[in-house]
Amino acid sequence: MTKEKKSILKPIYIIIFWTIIALLYGGQSYISYALKGEACNFWGTVLEHVPTFLIWAIFAPIIIRILDKYPIISSKNTMIDLLFHVGAATVLGMISLVVIGTGRWLYFGLGEISLIEYTKAFSLVWFIYQYIMYTAMLLFLLTINYYQKFRDKEARNIELQKMLLESQLSSLKMQLHPHFLFNTLNTISMLVRMDKKESANKVISRLGDMLRQVLLSKDDQMVTIEKEMQLIDKYLSIESIRFEESLTYEFKLAESTLNYQVPDMLLQPIVENSIKHGMKNLNGVMHVEIASGIDKGRLKIEVKDNGKGFNTYDKGFLNRGIGLKNTLERCEKIFGKNQVEIKSEQGKGTTTIFTFPIIDNNNE
Repeated sequence: MTKEKKSILKPIYIIIFWTIIALLYGGQSYISYALKGEACNFWGTVLEHVPTFLIWAIFAPIIIRILDKYPIISSKNTMIDLLFHVGAATVLGMISLVVIGTGRWLYFGLGEISLIEYTKAFSLVWFIYQYIMYTAMLLFLLTINYYQKFRDKEARNIELQKMLLESQLSSLKMQLHPHFLFNTLNTISMLVRMDKKESANKVISRLGDMLRQVLLSKDDQMVTIEKEMQLIDKYLSIESIRFEESLTYEFKLAESTLNYQVPDMLLQPIVENSIKHGMKNLNGVMHVEIASGIDKGRLKIEVKDNGKGFNTYDKGFLNRGIGLKNTLERCEKIFGKNQVEIKSEQGKGTTTIFTFPIIDNNNE
């Protein structure tokens, strides 16, 4: 809540508070008169008492200033603060009695009694109530201040958590970029050593395209599936040059999902992990398939391979690469737990399933 909003809301709260008190007191007086058999009107009785209470709403800015200077609760000199508030209650109470007494004397036309005599009589009845009303005002303001401080603290905590999360996500993402770059440069180096210059040139060209896309999205935590798949297509085209006929890939993307958002660099570490570990001791062609669709109102993305697979009961499988581990951490930080499922069977391949809430880029 901004300071501007607070300055508007606090007077509204105060006016509502004293209006309710006036209604309650006026209603009580009306019932008392009615039980005594005295003729009276409900709203007339209430309105008679409204000024007595609303004047304390007018005093509110003064009491707020006093409370800021003499806070009582958080003060080192509580007794001094209390004495000051007693003095303030006495002064404001006397002002209230004079103003209300004069108003009632003029309104009811009590000419047979002098103003001074009526004010004295009125003050004797209402004087103790002034301390009660000052205390009520004080407690009400302390409650509002406590609530606002609580809300401000909550807002600050949420903002700090958001900043921390963004910092953590950026840190994880920055770990992915050099990791991916190192592996691709290693591929180029290998092709050069094998004297496959044409293939090396293609990889360099496609790497340049990839780096351009990565740099353009360096500040984005979320990108569309279409954009993410453009990156994956470039990456797999590089890997297919490296492994020649030993690697094939296929995309089965539902057109309706292409504009949905996913974490940037989500799939590249998963695909890299599939190729790196799936092709070890694999007899035949490695095939990677990426599919997207809608399942029970949520976005579903699957990355399948026919590699050698592994035992998912082995908790150490998450340490198979920094890319996989960081990707799972990022997904958990953005969407919460249980958004990623990894199914693998030795000798039959691995399937990584992402199930996210739908975030449509068109609705941002």
